[in-house]
Order: sequence, then structure tokens, then C-alpha cells
Amino acid sequence: MQKIWGWALAKELYTLSTLLSSKYETNLSRVSELIMDTLKDVENIGVYLLDKDTLVCLANRTKTTSHLEEMDLNQITPENYYILKSIEDKEIIYFYPKGKKNIIYAYNMVPHNFRYTKVLINSVFDKSTLLVPLVFNDSVIGIVIIKGKNLLLKKLKYGEDIKTMLLISAIYFASIGRFIASVIDKQLDPLTKVSIRRSFEINFNDKLEDYKKTKAVFSLLIIDIDHFKNINDTYGHLNGDIVLRKLAKILFSSLRNRPGRGQDFLCRWGGEEFIVLLSCDKEGAKLVGERLRSAIDNSEFSVGKVTISIGVASVNEAEEASPDLLVSLADERLYKAKEQGRNRVVAE
Repeated sequence: MQKIWGWALAKELYTLSTLLSSKYETNLSRVSELIMDTLKDVENIGVYLLDKDTLVCLANRTKTTSHLEEMDLNQITPENYYILKSIEDKEIIYFYPKGKKNIIYAYNMVPHNFRYTKVLINSVFDKSTLLVPLVFNDSVIGIVIIKGKNLLLKKLKYGEDIKTMLLISAIYFASIGRFIASVIDKQLDPLTKVSIRRSFEINFNDKLEDYKKTKAVFSLLIIDIDHFKNINDTYGHLNGDIVLRKLAKILFSSLRNRPGRGQDFLCRWGGEEFIVLLSCDKEGAKLVGERLRSAIDNSEFSVGKVTISIGVASVNEAEEASPDLLVSLADERLYKAKEQGRNRVVAE
């Protein structure tokens, strides 16, 4: 039985890793989609960045389960124990529920130190779960967490040597980890840990293609911190950076907690400006903007009160939509918000 299970797992991982390599995908959301489309019975995929003792969700795809925006690894739980083990040991770990137990398959991602183990433990995960650490320059900078019902288990015959197949899979996943990690590194603003401008262009073009095919309306917000120059001049650029980091974190958390409303996308546009792409019409986007404005207005910052102004635009407002045109329209409305007294959202 161990050979069948181990070979099936190795075969599925091998298939997935070669697919991701051949696609050379540079968008984390599409990486998640590829995983979900390839593996059996996937319910949730999260791509997480490791930031000290916290995992920050960068991309997710879900069918039935919820995902966490952040996971504090200092919390002592059985799940966190194995996530930390996967990160610290650079191990791919697969959990399969069997009654009140979990069967664990684990193998090391470093080829010269390859090992494969199978053990039975008390239940940690109630669904099949796969932990794949993201290795970059010999350091783990994040992890992919995949969950589902009977994940990866298919009735397959086996003919190859199991250790050879698992070794090949480990090598492929090590390269996949390095690849996705390098993608994360290129897509994130180093200060705020949100996406960069180039990622916005990719996501905008994806949404524009969908709009042309299905008329799925989307909108964008341009967000600017009010009187940010005064903050830098009064408190110094170091404190200005602290404000930017905290503000980005609040925006990120507020946007992603919108179950059933599609994936929102936040990026740093430059300086103290951020852009948000939303899968909704202008009225819906204005409501989201008001929620973001209120979240910042009601938060405490080390420099005192901080507010934002927001301009809103929707794709169906222009006959020939383009990133430049929509950004320009939202930017005009942002300046109106400034002229009207700041700390407000303008959509007309």
C-alpha cells in the first residue's frame, strides 16, 4: 500500500511541477489557478510570504473553504507546528486524513539530503493538505498550502521505482519553489509588501480581456495619503515609511476579507499612492472606497491622525478602456477629493 500511495503522490507532484515549469507563469493568481485545475479535489490554495514570524497571503483560490490573510506562527497549534517544520526543514509534507488519524508523507527538498518518510499521527488536518515551502537562495521565504478532499490520491498503477520518482519530484518542486519565490520577490514592493506597478498592468489586462469576452465589469481606486509630505517633513522619512507600511497592511486586510466577491488586487503605485482593482461596478467600488477611507480614519498611527483621499473609475465608463485612460479618470476624481477637503471618496 505504501508503494501505491507514495508513487501516486510523487506522480501527481511531478505532473504539477512540470506543468508549472512549462507554463513559466509569472502571475501568482494564475499559478493558483493552474494548481487548482491540475490536482484532484482541490478546495483551497494559498501562496504565503514569510515575514518574520507571520505568513502573509499573497494569492489564493478557494472553492468551499475560507483562507487566512495572515497566520501568526507564534501561536502554538498542531497546524502551525507542521507549517514551521515544513519551513525549517525545507520539507514537502502531505497529510491524508484516515479516521481520527493523519497519514503523513514527507520528503526533503534538498536532493543531496533526500529522504522520504511515512508516519501515522493524531489528526491535525481534517482535509488532505499539502505544504510546499518556497526556497530562494537556500532560504525559505514562503509556503504554498493546498487543501482538498482526497487531494492527490488517484487509483494509479505503479511501475517506476518510488524513491526515484520522489527524488525527481523533490528536485522539480525545489525548482518550483525557487521560481515562485523569485516571482514573489519581483512582484512585491520591498517597503509595503504589496504588489508593484508591473503586477497591476498584468492584472488589469487580464480583467480587460475578461470584460471584452463576458462584460464582467471591474473598477479601480486610486488612493493617496493626505498631507504625506508634511508627515515626512515633521516626523522624518523613517516615520513616513512606518506610516506607509501600516497603511498598506490595513488596506490589504480590508480588501481581502470579502468572501464571495472575487479577488481584489492592491498595488503601490508610487510614493504615497496605491491602486486597487475591484471585480465590481462603480457603485460597489465607491462602497469599498468608503470602507477603506473609514478604516484608515479610525486607525491609530504613531504620527497622529492619517487620512486618505480616493478617486474611483469603472471600465464601462470609457468606450476604449486602457490602463492609462482608467487611471487618468480615477486620478481626476482623486484631485476633486483633494479640492473638496480630503478624507473622502469621489466617483463622479
